[in-house]
Amino acid sequence: MKKLYIFTYLISLFISGCKSDDKVPVIDQRDSSVGTYVCDVKVENYTTNTLLRSYVDTIMITKSGRKEVQLSSAKKIQLPVLKVLDRDSYYGLFTTLYFEKGELIMSSGPDSAFYEYRGYKIR
Repeated sequence: MKKLYIFTYLISLFISGCKSDDKVPVIDQRDSSVGTYVCDVKVENYTTNTLLRSYVDTIMITKSGRKEVQLSSAKKIQLPVLKVLDRDSYYGLFTTLYFEKGELIMSSGPDSAFYEYRGYKIR
């Protein structure tokens, strides 16, 4: 009987000494945004609110650094590096990008030419 008590005591010591590691996985919110998007682009004059031109462009979004995303255009339009604002939003120099129900919506333009991108992910 003494051996049984000693055995159960040792088992209880062993169990109490085991620590459970509740590791929380680190999820990068940029993962859902990374990909290729086909966008309708409208270029408007900001002051007169007139449409200057429109075209279709392909935008590639990749991770850059710890909290940024890099945008590249198939039409070689220079786009800024954007920083994470919140779960579905990014911001940069004269540029905001956000996702609404799976649609990419980006507006950019420091001068009278104002660019508006709207598109969906294809890859």
